Amino acid sequence: MQNSLWLRSLALLALVAATACSSSHQAASGDAAAASASAGADGQYPTWAAAVVAEYPNRVDASSVTDNLFQIDTADDTKTVVAWFKAHASAPVTASDPDSAPRWFVNTAAVHVDIEPNTYEGTTGVKTMMAFTRK
Repeated sequence: MQNSLWLRSLALLALVAATACSSSHQAASGDAAAASASAGADGQYPTWAAAVVAEYPNRVDASSVTDNLFQIDTADDTKTVVAWFKAHASAPVTASDPDSAPRWFVNTAAVHVDIEPNTYEGTTGVKTMMAFTRK
């Protein structure tokens, strides 16, 4: 599966924090394989994300970038995705800018979810992207 430019950019920004979180998690558990398995295979919804919200039902693509970063792409518009998250997430859905709301967030102690419209070329059929980052 081809990752979007958005996911790659987000992965680079989150890599340092994710590596630190992953290292401390693995050191605490003493089991690197268990930490990796919790993210699942490429495209399999991770259990750590499921603790915050059920898997979005209408995906075009999904991929695991690291043990701590997962993305779902959908053909649904952002308003539809945000409404679904508001009905299903275990934490409030907030906007980066309440007036224009180009990006939406769900924050918990364990997971951060970014929801935003697709503005990248090369992602035909994708209207909205969701990135799940394990803290």
